[in-house]
Amino acid sequence: MARWPRAPLGDAGATIVVPLVLALVYAGLRKLEPHLPPWATRVLLGSNTPPTYSPPADIPARK
Repeated sequence: MARWPRAPLGDAGATIVVPLVLALVYAGLRKLEPHLPPWATRVLLGSNTPPTYSPPADIPARK
């Protein structure tokens, strides 16, 4: 990684810059997700199936 984005931050540079870059890449991939084929979504982001949630057994379902 280039030193210029981290130099002013000293030792904390990698701790701050790397997660920020990863967050930006993830957000960009999520934005592109509708245009990617399903196999690419699975490789880059994990499952491409939206989660489905069912209510717990002791709470009746809403109608």
